[in-house]
Amino acid sequence: MVEGVTTSTPGPAPPLGFTVTILFSDIRGFTEYTEQYGDEAAWEVLQAHNAIVRRQIEAFQGQIVKTQGDSVMVAFTTARGAILCAVAIQKAIAEITRQDEDARIAVGIGINTGEPIQEGGDFFGTTVNLAARLCAAAGPGQILVSETTRYVAGRLEGLEWADLGLHELKGFQEPQRLFEVIWAWPAEPAEELEPEEPVDPSALEGAVQRALGVLNRVLAITHRDDPAFRPLLECQSRASELRVALSQAMADPRGYTPRQVDQAMLPFADLLALITGRDQLDDERWVQLEEGVARAFGRSLVTAALRGRLQIAGEREPAPRPPASPPGPPRAVPAPKASAPAPPAEAPAGPLLATAPPPPPVARAAGVVWWSRAHAAWAAWKS
Repeated sequence: MVEGVTTSTPGPAPPLGFTVTILFSDIRGFTEYTEQYGDEAAWEVLQAHNAIVRRQIEAFQGQIVKTQGDSVMVAFTTARGAILCAVAIQKAIAEITRQDEDARIAVGIGINTGEPIQEGGDFFGTTVNLAARLCAAAGPGQILVSETTRYVAGRLEGLEWADLGLHELKGFQEPQRLFEVIWAWPAEPAEELEPEEPVDPSALEGAVQRALGVLNRVLAITHRDDPAFRPLLECQSRASELRVALSQAMADPRGYTPRQVDQAMLPFADLLALITGRDQLDDERWVQLEEGVARAFGRSLVTAALRGRLQIAGEREPAPRPPASPPGPPRAVPAPKASAPAPPAEAPAGPLLATAPPPPPVARAAGVVWWSRAHAAWAAWKS
């Protein structure tokens, strides 16, 4: 120690953790579901969710860090194991909802890879916070991962990546690049979209852009009373799958034509028309839209749309038709202005008009040419 120089003893360093992948799973709309259906029904949903999640976590050697209500935090030693576990969870939940019409489980999952601070069996820091934000941003049936996790995991057999671009997330100063794990693929586009003639790239690009705009609006639809409304979740799952398939059409247009892209998008556009323009539809168009949406997504979704139970987040409500005026005593109608429709044909001139001059019109109509002429003809005929 040098004389005259004091040194401060550094404080304890934070516990350094090793590289882990953090997964958050959360039931979508669980609070609203509890308020609507009661604690007992919510408890049954939670137990079914926990059984599925725990079974898949054990299969992929994950470690449950903690649970809080309907949310689960899990740590994995590999990014690939976390992603495969998330896919297995979503597939198991999708299978249950297909078999049981009363099942109301919809889960969003967020995953991030990093070196969080570890203390005991818990983890802290930016790595954990980003995983939690990704989970909060994930929609029903969706798996969102960070850029780090996407490149650490690399290529996974049977899965695809959708680059969702940069997003502002709460608590982070810089935008974060998000990727979606595509774990289910539609069979229809691969079978139906077979080109019969050369495709104009610009026409295909326009059709794809139109379709993506429609599909993005469909994914923003919510149910006013039931956040886990199963017909809507199934519709949005199909919209998400089609969106990814069409996004790849620009890179590999084989198997796609503009007409077939428009046809694949049509049921979703019809659903939006029922939601946003139901008060302006005539009977014939209403029947066409109702039949098309019912064939594609079921009668329950049509009923919800026509009853006004569906809304598009961030968009104004459609303006209702003005109510019909209630019956009542007739009201005085003001005299038309001089720019009113052209006057009727003038009465023929002759001795009759000359011998019986009309009385002057009332003051309120004195400046109305056609009314004055009609009044004069009537007065002449009457005399």
